Amino acid sequence: MLNAIGYRLFFFSNKLKKTDERNTEIDFLIQRNLKVCAIEVKSSNSSHHKSLDKFSLKFKTKIGYKFIITKNYLKVEGDYIFIPFYMVFCL
Repeated sequence: MLNAIGYRLFFFSNKLKKTDERNTEIDFLIQRNLKVCAIEVKSSNSSHHKSLDKFSLKFKTKIGYKFIITKNYLKVEGDYIFIPFYMVFCL
């Protein structure tokens, strides 16, 4: 969907070791208004976003929005915008 509406998609991974808890993976990175927007996709009801938190701390001056795409409803929680799957075209 993101590609279909014109976004160039990027991926971020910072794997240090297989068992290292500091691993960071961001599902999609897009550019909006000269800022990087980080997108995590959750297939379960989980609302954990540790990788997104770590990524945000490391690149805080370059981050625009932080989106979490989920099967739940639309909500804003702090700096995070939770978007249901069917609303991805609104990004």
